[in-house]
Amino acid sequence: MMLHQKALGQGPLCDLPPRTKMLLTSAFFALAIAGTASAQTLGNRYGLLSATRPEIGFANYNTEQKLLVANQVKEMFKVFVHQYEKEDVYGVNALEKVDKIIKDAPGLSNRDFQYRMVALFQSLRDLHTNYYVAGPHNCYNFVQPLQFAFVESEDYLKKPKIAVKSYTVDKNVLARVPGIQDKVKIGDLLTKIDGKTWPEYFDTVKADTGGANQYGGYQRALQQISSKRGRSYKVPAKNAQVFTFQSSNSTSTFDITVPWVTVASKDCLADAPTGGAADPKNNALGKTEQKYHGKPKKPRTDDASVDDWGTEFFSSDLPAVAYAPTASSIVSYTIYRNNGANLGVIRLSAFTDSAPSDGETTALNEVKRLLTDVLADTDSIVIDLRTNGGGSLGFADVMPQFWVNAPNGFDTGYGRAINHPNNGALFNGPANEEDWAAAYNATPKGNKYTNTIKFNEASTMNTIGQLYLRPVALLTDAKCYSACDTFSASMQDHGFTVFGEDATTGAGGANVIEHQANLQAWAPSIYKPLPYQELDSNGKARLGVSNFRVAWRQTIRTGPNKGKLIEDAGIKSTYQLRPTVQDFVADDAKGVSSQFDRIAKYFKTNSNEQKKAGLLFQASLNATTVTVGKTFTIPFTSQKINTIELRDANNKVVTKTNPTPVDQKHKGTLEVVNGVATLGRSLFTIQGFNGNQRVLITRREFTVIPNTSAYLKVAAGQKYTLGSKDESAYTHVYNNPTNNAADAWQYKNGKLVLGNGIKYKSNVESALKIFVNLPASSKLSATFDVDSEKDYDYFFVTATDASGNTVELYRTSGTVAATATWPIPFSGNVYLSIEFTSDGGVVGRGATVKDIIIGS
Repeated sequence: MMLHQKALGQGPLCDLPPRTKMLLTSAFFALAIAGTASAQTLGNRYGLLSATRPEIGFANYNTEQKLLVANQVKEMFKVFVHQYEKEDVYGVNALEKVDKIIKDAPGLSNRDFQYRMVALFQSLRDLHTNYYVAGPHNCYNFVQPLQFAFVESEDYLKKPKIAVKSYTVDKNVLARVPGIQDKVKIGDLLTKIDGKTWPEYFDTVKADTGGANQYGGYQRALQQISSKRGRSYKVPAKNAQVFTFQSSNSTSTFDITVPWVTVASKDCLADAPTGGAADPKNNALGKTEQKYHGKPKKPRTDDASVDDWGTEFFSSDLPAVAYAPTASSIVSYTIYRNNGANLGVIRLSAFTDSAPSDGETTALNEVKRLLTDVLADTDSIVIDLRTNGGGSLGFADVMPQFWVNAPNGFDTGYGRAINHPNNGALFNGPANEEDWAAAYNATPKGNKYTNTIKFNEASTMNTIGQLYLRPVALLTDAKCYSACDTFSASMQDHGFTVFGEDATTGAGGANVIEHQANLQAWAPSIYKPLPYQELDSNGKARLGVSNFRVAWRQTIRTGPNKGKLIEDAGIKSTYQLRPTVQDFVADDAKGVSSQFDRIAKYFKTNSNEQKKAGLLFQASLNATTVTVGKTFTIPFTSQKINTIELRDANNKVVTKTNPTPVDQKHKGTLEVVNGVATLGRSLFTIQGFNGNQRVLITRREFTVIPNTSAYLKVAAGQKYTLGSKDESAYTHVYNNPTNNAADAWQYKNGKLVLGNGIKYKSNVESALKIFVNLPASSKLSATFDVDSEKDYDYFFVTATDASGNTVELYRTSGTVAATATWPIPFSGNVYLSIEFTSDGGVVGRGATVKDIIIGS
């Protein structure tokens, strides 16, 4: 079973060819604002809130439209998976509160209607459940030039210390608050806001922060004194804030009044609905039954609303230590060497890369590269997850295997949904959530929740195993949310230490669906388009319109925390570890971090961590091709491992070695005598032991191909139609080892059918390979019929020469029926692949191929 994951959800990303991995990445990093935003082209308009406040208006809804919006919120809340927890923990009944708005809607002004909705959603304290305001208000950001951070203090909750962390990177904001850098210095302590101490101030704003617990609330409230989004939050009540500071180098204090600066998208302002005769696009008024005609989107699996982290206005750099970039925009690293430390640090700023289409694949490959090469000789590693707002659940679930020492890898978490007919319509409808439909349909009547199932099967998330054997820990904070929560939970549930700047992570445990992109497309009889939501002929949504999303399926932990929720609770830190003021001071260019100093010391002094010290195993991760029946070897480097054994797919030990000297790096080989007897993709497991204690479990896959003597020889001028005779010597179906063969290509008598030919399955990776010896200028032709989810599930054809060079001859997705001929750019020994890949959610029959002809 795999979650419908094309927004933040992936199939198995490990060791797939690049063309496959591209299909398994997130397409919805910006889904949080799907239908209400697009790329800005006109730039921003800046001003002071005191001057622009009168312009910050709302869409002019009539009574019918207010009731439509409110009732659609109610229908969405019926699948709000945290509704019972939020009532128990915070006393907020979402359905009762929206019923009150429905009752009051005819008498509410547009401002009051929108703000009542904002207040309702914020009161749920769930960053996966968001309301987007309609009208020009949606287009504004409210920013001031200082960013703050909590630093070490004796009592964080009652007497926290707050330091100035950085200035805004937006020069237009700085220009509207002249002299701020002369008056306030990095490291100065913020002691009061509008005359209130931090606990006093937080009491006045905690209902509006959205933080799922007090730690998350503290972090979000602190960020919201630097920046707020008009998309989801009310305009600041005052035009300026009065900050009281204590100088970092004295005990003196001073007050400074800092105005709010408005930053508005000109594109959004030009497009946002105002309503009535003043709206240039008034044609949408009253059109409440128009059909959603955009492409049905897949749900975000696990990500936070990033509305408040101020990423455009403040540097995302963390204090004290500079990180080196990688090929991935979300992965960076350093080797921390202060005071004799040899600490590797992997910085993950998110679990989804919004830049390239294969961003998550790139990120995963970079993590693997760091572990097996750049950081391989470090004494220990800390994974820095601070300010990581989440992203792909598939990406977060695939990584723990790189560190977890367990026979079957790490155990993935479970999910459940609300047991309500609206979910029945979603799971059994166009969403194509077969496993969730089965869980829903099997749930006894009267249960609050559906039966639980795995978000991601352990077999698809444990295809490689350990890549780094030495001590590993996490560094988190309460901005670590959603997929970051999930990853942290997986690591903690398998015994890894969690250092936290806060006592818990941000406590977001769900995946998300959005009203316009998901609900309207999947259950149109229940979920109706909202005012001004119609798309243009290019499928582009209007800016500044209302939309909303909801936490849909709930995450449940496993291992020692089996049955516990992440939502509201978060992942408790093993040790709390805040930065000091000195970590932020700009003139400290030594690259020294008090936090990393303490983590490095912990690794060196903790007896349990020292049991892993010095362990090493390295072997190539590159997919290796071997010839059927022939001996091959696996070169490796090891250290402090007494015994290493290799097991085949049947768990039979095929070879064993005892590296010596064990305390030094040892280069050796594992030999597979007589190789593998059958064609296909063969998975081997490598285990390492010190006495009876296993210290290593990792896996390597080999593609087994025929002897060249078995290749089909195509003479010049001849053509061969596959299916005319026994072809088993030179053709074979190669499947991902985690796939069920019945779900992959079925090849009989020259006809290739995917699965049952009626509906294909999630996370299929299957290729018919044809091994041939070709003259120059040969061609491949076939007749094919493809019915797949466009832009997610692909049919493609490749050719690979004897040196391993691969060229893609064809690729398609969606609905295609054709006969095509493709020139083959190689001659001599070549193998041709007819492939199909699907992600975690499917639409259609799959593919059928016939009349496969090879000739010159």
